[in-house]
Amino acid sequence: YYYRGSSPLVYLPESGDAAGVTGRLAGLAVEHSEVWYLPYGAERALIEPWLDSHGVKVSDQWYANARLVRYVFPPRPAAAPAVSLDARFEQGIRLTGYTLAASTVQPGQPVIVTLYWQVEAAPARRYKVFAQLLDGQDRLWGQQDSEPGNGTRPTTSWRPGALIPDIYGILVLPGTAPQDLRL
Repeated sequence: YYYRGSSPLVYLPESGDAAGVTGRLAGLAVEHSEVWYLPYGAERALIEPWLDSHGVKVSDQWYANARLVRYVFPPRPAAAPAVSLDARFEQGIRLTGYTLAASTVQPGQPVIVTLYWQVEAAPARRYKVFAQLLDGQDRLWGQQDSEPGNGTRPTTSWRPGALIPDIYGILVLPGTAPQDLRL
């Protein structure tokens, strides 16, 4: 009601059918590199899961009784990581590598990182991933915590042998001075 900026506003659902709404969302994801979503009403049950499975959640903030969620739509992840790793975790979970979408990012924009996971046996527990941007003194300049796939691909759904690309958008905090940060 109060927005007066130049970015387009789209009200969903535009129709009562799920196919129409998801089709409109798919079109928005192609037309725009990011979406700011204000969840409201019953449409959340359709729209937010679609955004979680097709976009990358960068921020999720409450302002009084209103929630504002920012999603970006990066290119599809590569079939293999740009940087190989062999980091082993419990229950046979392995981080085989990662890819950064860009090596430099402006404050207020997200660092897009794709983690590549592989498992030896189906995990019996659900795990969360946390990714942080730290400076040389270990000060935090951005963080993202989530179950894989914005919560849509819990580790208990992973099948042995599969390579699971998992994309995160770690927002570089506004006001961050130009500097080298480590992930």
